Amino acid sequence: MCRKTSAFENFCYKIEHYDDYIFWKLVRKETQKNKSHISEMNRKNKEERLLFVRNYNRFRKDRKEYIERQKRKSKISYKILKYNVFSAYSNGVIQCACCGQLEYGFLTIDHIKPKRDHYHAKNMSGVKLFRWLKYNAYPDGYQILCYNCNISKRLGVCIHQKLKTQKFVNTTLQKDYQNKLKNEVISYYSNGEMKCACCDERTLDFLSIDHINGRKQFNHGFGFGGYPFHLWLKKNNFPDGFRILCYNCNCYLGKRGNNKICIHKVREYERKIEIQIVSAMNQLFN
Repeated sequence: MCRKTSAFENFCYKIEHYDDYIFWKLVRKETQKNKSHISEMNRKNKEERLLFVRNYNRFRKDRKEYIERQKRKSKISYKILKYNVFSAYSNGVIQCACCGQLEYGFLTIDHIKPKRDHYHAKNMSGVKLFRWLKYNAYPDGYQILCYNCNISKRLGVCIHQKLKTQKFVNTTLQKDYQNKLKNEVISYYSNGEMKCACCDERTLDFLSIDHINGRKQFNHGFGFGGYPFHLWLKKNNFPDGFRILCYNCNCYLGKRGNNKICIHKVREYERKIEIQIVSAMNQLFN
């Protein structure tokens, strides 16, 4: 049998191995602290998990309202950002620098010099471009143009500048054929009237082909346009599903959130409402 050690022997052993005794005592304390800390962390994690599950279930119930609310916030922030950028690049009046167009929905930012001369990404546009301009304190080299003037400027010189200078570029045979093909396509889809189906714009440089039901119907990519597009229409015997619009109406209808309703239709509806209100007021007071 093992002999029981006395209290004096235990005391002598502790004195001889005092360092080891203190070390293992501290280890026991630390392990107890770690155990309590781990249990507390587990309790907090459980609470956080329960909160997450409750919030997630609540989010799933109110998901549609949440998405609509976030969309409204993003639209408001985008409108404020766009207004700040336009006001920074305008001289008191927000309008097209070329033709003086005042309709806010038809205006956009134009690079005065080519994009390669600017210090941002090549395909930067829309919200990203507005944020970049604001972050860089609205640098020089930009102006406000309507979509008609902006896109016709990309193709060459805007018709307004041509009329001011009266300097027309000499076109080659290929350019003449492209213009002839464009006239043929526009005359076919406009029934010979050569005008925009929405606002009756008749300037040929501002007219374009619009997909009525979107590009996916014909598997057309985003960059498929211009001369190849006109050639495709002619080779396929001018299929249905297209119409003539000016660049202003076409680009405005292509924006998200406009519900495929042009600003001209909205203005006509507002005028009708105003006329009805005025007639009703006249009937009341007469």
